[in-house]
Amino acid sequence: MKLKLRILTFLFLILFPCFLYSQEKLASYAETFEEEFFQAVDFSNEIRKILTEKNLSEYDPDFVSAIVFPELMRYSQFSDAIEKNIDRLLHLFSNEINSCSIGPMQMKPVFAIALERDLHADPELAAKFPMIDFNGEGESVSQRMKRIERLRKLDTQIYYLLAFIEICTKRYGLEDAPVEYKIRIVSTAYNSGAGLGIKTLEEKSQRRSFPQGSRSGFSKWIYWELGFDYYKLSKIAEKMNPPCLKK
Repeated sequence: MKLKLRILTFLFLILFPCFLYSQEKLASYAETFEEEFFQAVDFSNEIRKILTEKNLSEYDPDFVSAIVFPELMRYSQFSDAIEKNIDRLLHLFSNEINSCSIGPMQMKPVFAIALERDLHADPELAAKFPMIDFNGEGESVSQRMKRIERLRKLDTQIYYLLAFIEICTKRYGLEDAPVEYKIRIVSTAYNSGAGLGIKTLEEKSQRRSFPQGSRSGFSKWIYWELGFDYYKLSKIAEKMNPPCLKK
């Protein structure tokens, strides 16, 4: 799969320039930030592997990765190492000042707290994700430090992400929504906040806010579209089996 995605991306970027019809699309981002793009592809392959190992076949790994694909591109080991020390200090002394992002999916402690509370309020989902059902507890130093450690593990981040997808699906009535719209809403909620109303998310989903925010002239891409393009690219890779890719 990893080799297929690399070859297909080469075809899109080099042989089929018509694919670059919009600055908002993944191909133009990958052309500008090739290393970051393939880093995200590698993380997506890890997500696929973990979902398989944990028998979570009910979740489409391409869809799961699509929700956070922009974050996987933005993540770097160097910045995470710096944020680790800052975040430990912030979370050690405060329940509120938790602006530093953690891990490949760039999850903030405040995001995890809100998600844990939403999860705990839904008995069905709480039973489905007991490994992160902590009711948003964070009064003690020990509880806050344990949350940080959970967020530093990719497999635990995946559980948080799956729970987030489930909560958003229920909250916004996306059970039967087309996959493009579902990725649009869930990914925008991940980027902007799951507490927002559907109309606000639809409005925010039209903004070029990636990678430096909507106020930056450098932000030429729409957040959720990058993930949706990855989803489409991955599905094409699954269907194609050219001779050069056969074992």
